[in-house]
Amino acid sequence: MKSGLKLFGLFIFLFLLANCSRKPETSCQVGDNIPEQVWNQAIPLAEQIMMGIEEGKFDEIYQLAGERMKKAQTKEQFKTIMKGMLQNFSPLEYSRLGEAYYLTNKAKRETRVVNVACDLTGKGTLDVYQVPANSEVFSAIYYSKSGEETVQTLIELIKEKDGWRLISVSITPRTLRKRTVDYYVREARKEREKGRLRLALLYYQIAYLLSNLSPNIDEFVARSVSDEMGQVKTDYFPMGQPEVWKVDDTRFRVLEVVVFFAQGEPWVKVIWQTESLDDTKKLEELSQKLLDFVFANFPEYQDFFVGVVVEAFSENPIYAKQSYRQFRRFSSQK
Repeated sequence: MKSGLKLFGLFIFLFLLANCSRKPETSCQVGDNIPEQVWNQAIPLAEQIMMGIEEGKFDEIYQLAGERMKKAQTKEQFKTIMKGMLQNFSPLEYSRLGEAYYLTNKAKRETRVVNVACDLTGKGTLDVYQVPANSEVFSAIYYSKSGEETVQTLIELIKEKDGWRLISVSITPRTLRKRTVDYYVREARKEREKGRLRLALLYYQIAYLLSNLSPNIDEFVARSVSDEMGQVKTDYFPMGQPEVWKVDDTRFRVLEVVVFFAQGEPWVKVIWQTESLDDTKKLEELSQKLLDFVFANFPEYQDFFVGVVVEAFSENPIYAKQSYRQFRRFSSQK
C-alpha cells in the first residue's frame, strides 16, 4: 500500500513539474506564409488605418480599436500620442506594405504577456514580439515617404470576438538624411577608430532609433546596435549614471547626452538637473554657460548635427512636468 502511495505521489509531482515548466506554445508566420483567411481579414483593416493616419483621421481610427486599447487609452490620449509621433515628420504619403507577421500563442491562464520569436532568415536573427497571452496578433509594417525621408509605421491588430481590431500604432523614422541604419553603424565604427567616441555614440543612437520599431519588439538589428554601443565608454557622456561637469566655478549635474529631433533636424541634447526652475534669468545664464562649454570642447558635433540644445529639469517633484531649454546652432549650419 505504501509503495502505491509513493508511486502516486511521484506521478503527481512529475505532472505538476511538467505543467509548471511548460513554456507557452508560439508561432510566427511571415508574409506569404500567413494563412489566406487571416490575410484577407486583417489586411483591409490595416490598409484602412494606414490611410487614416495619412489623412489625420484619428477619431475614425480610434473607432477601429479593440477593448484592450480603449482600456489603456482614451480617444483624446490616443489623438495626443498620434500627433506627438507625427510632429517631426512631413505629411506621410505613398505608403506601401513592407512586412507582415501573424503571431499566435497558447499560455497558462495566469500569464499576461508572451514573447513570440520570429526568425526571418532561418539563421537565428530573431525578432521577439511581446503580445498578450492566448492571442492572435497581426503586425503590418508600412513604409511611407515623408518629404525626402522614409517613415515606418507598425500597425498591430488583435483577434477579438467580433473580428480583428487595432491594438497599437507606432510611427518611427526609417531614414535620416536619406540614410538607413547600416550607414550610421558604419559611421559609428569609423569614429571609434578615430578615437572620437562621443560622436560614435551619437551615431549609434541614431542607428538604434532607426531600427527600433516599438517598445513591444526586441528586434535583432536594434539589439545588435545596442550591444555594440554598450562597448563604448568615454567621459562627458553619461551612460546610465549622472555625471558632474565642472565649468569654471559651476558644477552641472548632467543626466544624459542624446540625439534630439526638432522639425526633422538632428540636434545634440544635453540634459541637466537643477534645484529650481523659478529663476528664468539664472537658468538662461547657466544654459548659455553650458552651451559655451559644449561648443568649445566638442567641436566634432558640428560634423553632422545642426546644433546643441541644453534642457534643464528640476530635482524637485513639483516641477515634474516642466523643463527649460536653450538652442544654439553651429555657425556652419546657419
